[in-house]
Amino acid sequence: MDYIKEYRSFISSHYLSEGIRMTVAILLPALVFGYYDLLLPGLAVSLGALSASVTDNPGPIHHRRNGLLICNGIIFIVALMAGFAIHVHWLFGVLLIASCFFFSMIGVYGARATSIGIAALLVLVLTTQHLYTGWDIVYNALYLLAGGTWYMILSLALYSIRPYRLMQQALGEYVMAAGTGAKKFFSFFILLFLILVIQVKDSFIFAFKGIKIPAFPLQ
Repeated sequence: MDYIKEYRSFISSHYLSEGIRMTVAILLPALVFGYYDLLLPGLAVSLGALSASVTDNPGPIHHRRNGLLICNGIIFIVALMAGFAIHVHWLFGVLLIASCFFFSMIGVYGARATSIGIAALLVLVLTTQHLYTGWDIVYNALYLLAGGTWYMILSLALYSIRPYRLMQQALGEYVMAAGTGAKKFFSFFILLFLILVIQVKDSFIFAFKGIKIPAFPLQ
């Protein structure tokens, strides 16, 4: 195995760049807010960025932008609804059942819609860990919206700097995968050719095994 080649392939892959982008977008708000002794708002902003990152699947830029906008709007509404409904148990139960059904069914519209549903359910579950009251419910929803907006701005800004980077990385990985497949295909045919040569050789040996070659007298 060529470890240098594998290392270069990993460094230039879109998986690494995507991981770095998501790590920076999620951790940076918590670190900045935590530095100013505002850890809980920072965690809410990071949660909003995490929810938005779930929907940022590779694809056309307008699909990514629309998906992020819809996701930010949905997590804001879900946070508000969950914050006000958590104090009434039967109302929260109805909201939970309806949300699980609705956000599961939107998966019929594709992988991006499924990701939006997962992000909404994630916010719904994690929002109930703190019983906010009054304006704190609105502030928490705004923090989530700010986190999703922050991630969307960062993702679109990085795309505008190098718009074809993702395509280049994907094409490079496809070419490398095709080369690996072709190499294995060629090795298979070489092995098949050697097996055929051995079988033909054994057949000739078996065919001429009983034939005696006459000896000619020397003059």
